[in-house]
Amino acid sequence: MRIFLRKIAQSKCLLQQQEPFRHRVKKIVFPSSGERVVFVIGRDKIAREDTTAYTMVHQRSVGLSPNTMYLQMQAVAMMLDWADARGIDLEQRIGSGDLLSNDEIYALRDHLRSRADNASGVVGGQHYRNRCVSVRDYVVWHAESVISRIPQPQWQRAQGHRMRLESFEKLMSSGLPSPAARNREGHSEDVQKLFLEAIHPDSPLNPFKPKFRKRNYALLLLYHERGLRRADALKLTGEDLLLHGDKPYVFVRFRNDDPRDPRVDEPRLKTQPRDLPISNELRAALRDWVMDRAKNFPKAKRTPYIFVAGNGQPLALKAVNQMFQLLRARVIGLPADLTTHHKRHDANDRLTEMSKTQGWSEAQEKTYRNYLMGWTKMSNQGEKYTKRSTREGAERALQALQAKSRGGAE
Repeated sequence: MRIFLRKIAQSKCLLQQQEPFRHRVKKIVFPSSGERVVFVIGRDKIAREDTTAYTMVHQRSVGLSPNTMYLQMQAVAMMLDWADARGIDLEQRIGSGDLLSNDEIYALRDHLRSRADNASGVVGGQHYRNRCVSVRDYVVWHAESVISRIPQPQWQRAQGHRMRLESFEKLMSSGLPSPAARNREGHSEDVQKLFLEAIHPDSPLNPFKPKFRKRNYALLLLYHERGLRRADALKLTGEDLLLHGDKPYVFVRFRNDDPRDPRVDEPRLKTQPRDLPISNELRAALRDWVMDRAKNFPKAKRTPYIFVAGNGQPLALKAVNQMFQLLRARVIGLPADLTTHHKRHDANDRLTEMSKTQGWSEAQEKTYRNYLMGWTKMSNQGEKYTKRSTREGAERALQALQAKSRGGAE
């Protein structure tokens, strides 16, 4: 195990930029399998056994994405730094069942509220909550393992461990901010029209450099029309596009941990694979980009992924964020909350309107929506993505009721 961890620490695989912790979190890519793995590297520059066991055995088994694992282990690294600074042997404390005193728990929580970059100030409420929960779950998992190994005749000792663990859980969880409620809605038709005008390559409103306008138009139109998640579009390859014939399609396929993908922060498919029909306008935009890619991005031949950066490498997730940031900053009238996820809400609202005009039953609408959005057949996710159309429908119904009431009063 130690030899394996030392090799990991010395690996020349791609590393995500390290935070200014004494314990550092690394995300590495195994070239042979494409698998992304997260490790906490100690002061001796070797991956720690206790954190590695948690990552490899627990986090991976519950299906956490590498990005989520990375964020959780950042919090654990902060805790390890805090313990070292106070001369606390955390591994010994967990192994003995002593854990932390109440005062130590409060001090740890205060530390988790601070900025990790050593700057003054504190992090936001949700960030603080996520750190506390990550640290709590890490300690609980290791402590549960210790308790499970105590022989049955020593049940009183196990019971003492259990009581201290429950006290730790309670203090680490109490008074945390509630999980943030997401009340996103799709945008109005006027906002959607403005968005489409601004992203067109020939539009005077287009804020992008000429070299990237065809690429950005194809990508952003794809988000708008089909409501794809940010990662879904960035995983498309040439074989996923059917741009000839009477029925053009885009095929969304599962390619997580693809050895061909050099991105450490890998876009990962969270939805179901599906075949999506596209409009002729989107087909033309994709065709224009594919031809422009071959002509003006020669280094792109090295990757199968459709959307690439100027250096020919697959486009990064943050590059999409930057596109939306630029649109919000440069195009007057576009809302401050414009993101790929809001385009997903827009697509769902349009699907609701189509359902009405087509006369679909509720069951049909749910079936079609779940397939097009990549949700499972019985998913109720659609309820979260149709708030604007539902609210506007309720407002129209109320207005009609009020008009009828006024008419009756007269």
